[in-house]
Amino acid sequence: SFMPGSEKAIERPYRMAISYLYEVYKNKIYKNKKEGKKDIFNLVKKDFKNIFKGIGKVCSDTELKVIINQLITGFNSPLTSSCGRLFDAVSSLLSISQHNYYEGQAAIELEMVSDESVLESYPFMLRRESNNGFINEIIVIDTLPIIEGMIADIKKGYKSSYISAKFHNTIIDIITKICEMMHKKFNIKKVALSGGVFQNNIILNRTFKMLKEKGFAVFTNFQVPVNDGGISLGQAFIAHHIANTLKD
Repeated sequence: SFMPGSEKAIERPYRMAISYLYEVYKNKIYKNKKEGKKDIFNLVKKDFKNIFKGIGKVCSDTELKVIINQLITGFNSPLTSSCGRLFDAVSSLLSISQHNYYEGQAAIELEMVSDESVLESYPFMLRRESNNGFINEIIVIDTLPIIEGMIADIKKGYKSSYISAKFHNTIIDIITKICEMMHKKFNIKKVALSGGVFQNNIILNRTFKMLKEKGFAVFTNFQVPVNDGGISLGQAFIAHHIANTLKD
């Protein structure tokens, strides 16, 4: 999805929520571009008033209009494949967290409200795409069905704890499905779970358990952070190794 305002979207999860809502509604824009602009703004604004009970406290009509225009034009709205931004959007849509005052705040608070007794999940789509001339194609996760399912549940009045749980279960289903696809294609049975998303205990523990049940050998970090801290440590180690090699 797109990050309207670039790094501002990291600090303000509601910007990512708007971005995902825009992706859902842009298919309903009409042929006339001017009319389309107006209609997409009104559609998102209307649903924001319904979905975000306190939208006026975090996003004025003026800011919303600027964000929609950024998404339409692509100005200062880089693409992101970050799972963290998806967690931010969901946390915002559920009115759990509208600002990240520290790293991962929205995702942490989303995890905290999740009802772990819930077993349902949302639909999702996986599609294969060419990888710019490389031999192996890439698998793209289409998250729009997840957002559409969440919007439907919000409108039905389901609790945030229930929707959060369904979302977590969906992420686990996606990871498991991709691992199964990789096993089928490459006969790989070893899976390493790493990256900031696995700081989430629900995601880590349930994914670990599900993959083990399906016969995978599963590995994860214990002494080294699973998030960007692990990358920093790795970079420091490589720099140290290069420095020692040059001395020799």
